[in-house]
Amino acid sequence: MGAELLIEVLKNNRTLWVTATITGSFAVIVSILNAIWLFFQRKKQLDYDKKLENYKSMLENKNYVSKVRFDAEFLLYREIMVSCRNMINDVYFIYPTFANVPADKDARKKYEEEIYISASNSYNEFNQLLTSNAPFIPKDFYLRFYEIMKQCKQNLNTFSDRWNVFIKSWWEGSKEKREAESSAYARTGEINKEFESLVDDIRDYLNTLDVSIGGNQ
Repeated sequence: MGAELLIEVLKNNRTLWVTATITGSFAVIVSILNAIWLFFQRKKQLDYDKKLENYKSMLENKNYVSKVRFDAEFLLYREIMVSCRNMINDVYFIYPTFANVPADKDARKKYEEEIYISASNSYNEFNQLLTSNAPFIPKDFYLRFYEIMKQCKQNLNTFSDRWNVFIKSWWEGSKEKREAESSAYARTGEINKEFESLVDDIRDYLNTLDVSIGGNQ
């Protein structure tokens, strides 16, 4: 505590002056001032301890990794996200919430074959990418990617039933087809919602990673 602050404390505290005047003892003033000084020191220490705890809490929520690992993990997630998004976009047109479908019967047949092939290829590419990188992805994220992929496969299977020789004779116009396709259309929206939720969680996860100083290994 500075001399100026001590003087201000004395000026603004008449009790101290009266006490000093009655006793005539400077030691009383010194004792009181020491008490005030100790009070400010304790307050300062408490503030410091609080800041230290907050800093420790922040560190506990950080996962320190090397720059090489961070770059590799970042690129892996980017590749998987792009592939998953491509799969979802292509599967979307299997049972879309909106799409321009040809009215002509032959043109429509060709269109259906093309969107199915495109969606199947995207599904296969993502399936290979995800499963081959399974050991390098947190299990929770892997299972959520897998669930999205499984739902895409369900829509593909429902769509391909129109060409299934074993059920083709009764499939068209059947109650089973209407129910299956109704679920497929609903699934289209669910797939997108799950993907967006997964994107947010992966973004949060990557934000917890902090590259360690000098971490190039």
